[in-house]
This record gives sequence, C-alpha cells and structure tokens, in this order.
Amino acid sequence: MKLNKLTLLETSPNTKVIRTVNFHDGMNFVVDAGVNKEKGNGVGKTTFLKLIDICLGSSGKKYLYTDYDTDEENVKLRDYISASKVRVELLLTNSLKAESNQDPVTLGVDLFPKGHKYVNHNPMTSPDYNIYLNKLFFKNDINKPTFRELIGMFVRINVKKDTSGFLHFLDEHVSTAKYRLVYSYLFELSSPEITNRIYDEQTEIKTLEKQLKDFKTLNNIRSQDAVKQKVSLLISEIKDTKQKLDVMVDSKRFLENQEKVNEVRVSYAHLNDAIDAADYQLETNKAIFKEALHQQKSELDTDSLRELFEDAQAQLTKVTKTFNELVNFNKELLSNKVSFFENQVKTWDQKKQALESQREQLFKEHKNLIMLIQDDRIEEYTALQNKLGENQEDLGKSKQVLATLESLDAQQKQKSKVLERLLQKESDASNQLTAFNKFFTSFSKELNGEEYILYQRESGFPLDIGLKNSRGLSTGTKKALIAAFDLAYQEFSKSIHKPVPEFVVHDVLETLDSIAFNGIINLATQLQTQFVVAVLKNKVEPLDSFSPQNITLTLTETDTLFGV
Repeated sequence: MKLNKLTLLETSPNTKVIRTVNFHDGMNFVVDAGVNKEKGNGVGKTTFLKLIDICLGSSGKKYLYTDYDTDEENVKLRDYISASKVRVELLLTNSLKAESNQDPVTLGVDLFPKGHKYVNHNPMTSPDYNIYLNKLFFKNDINKPTFRELIGMFVRINVKKDTSGFLHFLDEHVSTAKYRLVYSYLFELSSPEITNRIYDEQTEIKTLEKQLKDFKTLNNIRSQDAVKQKVSLLISEIKDTKQKLDVMVDSKRFLENQEKVNEVRVSYAHLNDAIDAADYQLETNKAIFKEALHQQKSELDTDSLRELFEDAQAQLTKVTKTFNELVNFNKELLSNKVSFFENQVKTWDQKKQALESQREQLFKEHKNLIMLIQDDRIEEYTALQNKLGENQEDLGKSKQVLATLESLDAQQKQKSKVLERLLQKESDASNQLTAFNKFFTSFSKELNGEEYILYQRESGFPLDIGLKNSRGLSTGTKKALIAAFDLAYQEFSKSIHKPVPEFVVHDVLETLDSIAFNGIINLATQLQTQFVVAVLKNKVEPLDSFSPQNITLTLTETDTLFGV
C-alpha cells in the first residue's frame, strides 16, 4: 500500500479541514521554509512525520506537543487539539493512479486524549487496529511479528544509531530473539512456522535462564556443585551425629522406654528454650529500666523543652496547656516508664525462676529415664539432638534447592536441543541475502561511494553490515547508508513478491552531502518508491536533481502544520 493523502481536521464544534497533504511517487520532501536557514523554526515538519507514524499505530500522541528530551509542552497546541477534537486521517491506496486504485483504506486517529482509532471511519480498539494493519500491509494473519515490530523498518524517525545500528530499529530493550523473528519474516530467511517456533524456544530458554539466575540469587547459590557438596556434607554429619547419640545411650533400656524418654527429652528441651527466652526478656527489661531510672534522676532539659513548646505555639492555632504543665507531664511520663519496667523486671525474674524450678522438678521425677544417657550428659545429648534436627531440616531444604536447580537445568538443555534441531531445519538464508545485496551493494555504491553487504552473524544479533574499509562513518554517511538499505529492501521485496509498505519515512537528512542527496532523489524517482523526508528548504533547492515537484508540504512560521 502507498501513502495517498493525509488530512488534519477539527471535529468540534463542527468539522473543518485544517490541512490536506497529497503524496506522490518518488521523493516527498516536507520542507521548512522559515527564516532560520540552519536549525529549523519549529514549524512542524518533524511533527508531520509523527502524524504518519501515529496513523500507523504509534501511541506517542503526546509528543506532538511535548518535547521528548525536556518534557516541555506546547500548551497552546495541546489545548487547541483537545478543544477542537483534532483528528488525523491517512488515505492508503495500492496505486496513486486513480484508474488503478482498488479498495482504498482510510485510517483515522483522534489526537486528543482518550480519542478513538478508525478504519474507514469505523471505530476500532488499538489492538484490533494494529492487527488489521498487519494484515493490510504485510498479509500477516498470525500477527507474529506484530505490526509495530515490523513497521519500524519503514518509518524511521530520530534514527541516532551508530554504524550499522540502524538495524536495531526497535526499542533498546528488545531481545535478539525478537530481532531474529522480525528479520526472518522480512527477508524470508526461513518458513514462518520454523521462525515462530525458533522464537518461542529462544524466548522460553531466556525465561528459564532468568528463573535459574533469580533462583540462585534468592538462595545465595554460587554454583550447582556447591549445593551438591553441601548435601553430601550434611548426610555425612547426620550419620556421625546419630553414631555419637547411639554411643551415649544404653540401647537396650532406651528401646524399652523409648516413648517416655522422647517425651521427657522434648519437655526438657522446651523448658531450656523457655528459660533462655525468659532470660533474654529479663536482661532486656533490666537495660530499659536502668536507662529510664537514669533519665528520671537526670535534670530535665527545660531549655530544649521550652523551645519545642514555643515552636508548637507558633505553628498551632490553639495551645491550651502551659509550659509548666508540659514539664510536669514529661516528669510523669518518666515516672510511669520507671514503674512499668521495674514491674517487668520482677515479672520476668519470677517467670525464669519458675521455669528453672520446673526443669529441676522434671529431672528429679524422671531421673531414672534421663540417666539412660550415660554420665548425666543431658546437655550434651540435647545439643546433639538439636544439631541432628537442624541438619536434617537443612538437608531437606538443600535437597529441594538441588532438585529445582537440576530441573531448571534439564529443561534448559532440553529446549536447547529442540532449538538446535530447528536451526538445522532452517532453509539456507544465503540466497535471500544474496538477492538483497544485489540491490544494496549497487545503491550503497551510488549513495556512499563504497559497496556494502548485509550478512548473517554466527551468534548474537542476527544480521550485520560489512564494510570494505575501516575508517569511521560520519552521521551523513550513516544516513545515506540507511537510505540505500531501505531503497534496496523495497526492490528486494518486489523481487520476491512480498507484501510490505511501499514507502519509507525518514527524519531530517541535512547532514547528507550533495552527492548522496542527489543519489537518493534519483533512486526514489527511478524506483517510484515513496521516500518521505523532513528537511530545510535551502538544503535541497541547490541540488542538481531537485525539482519543485519533489516538495509535498512547505511550512513556515506563518503557515505552521496546525495553523496555531
């Protein structure tokens, strides 16, 4: 499909056309003819390109009146768009010749907040709108890749990448697997079925890698082998502890009274724990009581208190208490604190003594069973039992961790084998890239003076650009190379009969030298490819290949895009 016409219109209070712009085959210059001949005048030439992108599903409506870098708003334009309910419409046709047009499509987008999107004036949700565009432009019924993932290679706004960086035309956080899917689709490097399966497997492998990494971080795991070594060590320690316990116990008598022994041992261990807890509470409350007593005996800092009181009087409209009442209140608080923690100390001391008495009584009542442990080594026996329990619990957790690690690792290896088999089934992509490079090498020679090729990388990002010399590229050279790439792809897609947008939209090209600029005009005209670009008028008028017919839209300070 080609760009036929873009219309800006007010829809409130009445419908009123703001501006209509007709496109043509070949070069389509959107020019700034304002007084500033070097940097532009803010008349809306780049904004016009954004309107095209918005019609093609971009969600960046706010950047029509908001500066991306500073976040400053053109309030006048923002309010005008909202008040007049401004809409943009883009007419698409398969030809610009009236007699050849079949099934024209009008895309519409309300530019004000919470506005709608339209296809042939019928409202449509954003997801359905983009799915429709994918079918319209690419005949992509399965919506993989998505329309917005594909259209970025045809609508290039603010391309600021280095060397071959323009190959990374999606968001900077997009994965290599996603790029592989996109380029496999655009260049037909493999069948859609295999391409999508490869992408799915790569995505799942990436997910498993992240799960494994997060799991290791969460459990402070250095390596899987470290967990294996820990499991082996715990098994060995548990075995040794059980042997020590067996040596300490009279096995025959122990087995005869095992249930009662265990009951007494558990009670004894619980009392020990309770005594430890009571002792902790006792010491803590003693420390707080001591500090409170010290505060009570110390002289009150009346100067600081008076300053606090006066600040409160100044900030609050009604303070009903006097300063002396405040002093007495603080003294009362300290007195209450001392009394409270004095009682706490007494309470916990009594609890500790009571628990110690219970433990002593338990020992007296069941001494005959406790003495089954040789030499009255009850404390050592209890410590070993505690160690055994801790190690058994740690072993259970470590085994679970190891099982999870092994499961994730096994899944990852299985997915990698499936991916490897799929990669082997891929068709040989060299023929497709050779067909593309026939155009790319020729066009880059014409625009850049050197021949470039596109090739597949063995790992990482799927594609790269080959340079025949090592010198760096200026911004202008990069822009020319991007133009050569995009024009070459237009011809390549025609040669393999692949449905794609029959236009290219570029941001400013002021950095191009005259040779490259003339070459782009000649190629776009010769190929009848719509090449839409924003540029200062004085940069293109002196060009040998320039024709006034190349200008699609002229904007000035007195004739801005929205007319406000």
